[in-house]
Amino acid sequence: ALPISIIFTLSLLSCVEAAPVGLDKMVAVVNSAVITQSELNKELSMLKKKMEISGVPLPKASELRKQALNELIDVSLQMQLAKANNMQISEKELNEIIADIAKNNGITVQELKESVVQREGISYRDFREQLRKQVLMSKLHQQALGREIVVTDKEIEKVLRNPPKISSEPVQYNV
Repeated sequence: ALPISIIFTLSLLSCVEAAPVGLDKMVAVVNSAVITQSELNKELSMLKKKMEISGVPLPKASELRKQALNELIDVSLQMQLAKANNMQISEKELNEIIADIAKNNGITVQELKESVVQREGISYRDFREQLRKQVLMSKLHQQALGREIVVTDKEIEKVLRNPPKISSEPVQYNV
């Protein structure tokens, strides 16, 4: 038998109403990953901002939503593939990439942070995660292309035995 104090506590807990909790609606499931309404809203917002900055007219809301959802699905699939291949971007590597971006733009990392928040309208944390995903996808694409391009020993020997002839005459193009 349960002690009276535990029964009393349990009966009190059953009387307390739970505060309403806002649940995020699922909009898609990609393998085992879930895409939520808030992620879709964020992607829609970023997509609109990019289009406005580049002067591209906004499509109908349904087309824009479809485009944003397709982008999220593509990214999710690629992130799953990167994870399956044990690919990741360390914090150190990400910080170095961000420092290079700032340097190439002639600004400090702090100025880059401020610019991202002001121009892009996203948090610096979101910017870092977007950048991490872009770098991972780039590595994934490079790895995939590396597998596709195979040069056999026979092909190398053939080129070495019969090197391509280089003409001393200038190449002319007719336009």
